[in-house]
Amino acid sequence: MTRSIYENEDDFKNEQEMADMLAEKWKCKMLRQKKLSQFDFIAYRNAKPLAFLEFRNRKQKFNDFPTMIVSMTKLVAWHSSKAITGLPCYFVVQWADAVGYTDLENFVIYGELKISAKTNNRRNAYDDQEIISLLSTDHFKML
Repeated sequence: MTRSIYENEDDFKNEQEMADMLAEKWKCKMLRQKKLSQFDFIAYRNAKPLAFLEFRNRKQKFNDFPTMIVSMTKLVAWHSSKAITGLPCYFVVQWADAVGYTDLENFVIYGELKISAKTNNRRNAYDDQEIISLLSTDHFKML
């Protein structure tokens, strides 16, 4: 049922709830991707793919931090998927008090590249560092 070694049952349930909410709002269907896929879901209508979706669930409130982080590996996946399909890749975030989304393209155009910090506050190993892009939450459309 889970897609990665870092995902638990609550993550799976939260993603499904967000996908169901967006499917209703956008009048489409959602196809969950297989374990370790580049993105969580594909939005589609009449068997035609509309967008790739990546979900993130935050315990913090929307205004607690001014930016969101995406890994370089996710941006590489976006770039190749966009180049091949022309489809947008939406990054959907559920904060404790809000839900919003942005196109991953914004992380490339407006984001600031940095090396991730060593921290125990992430699901990854303490010393798992990579290039990340920080994007102001001003670039998110709220649902």
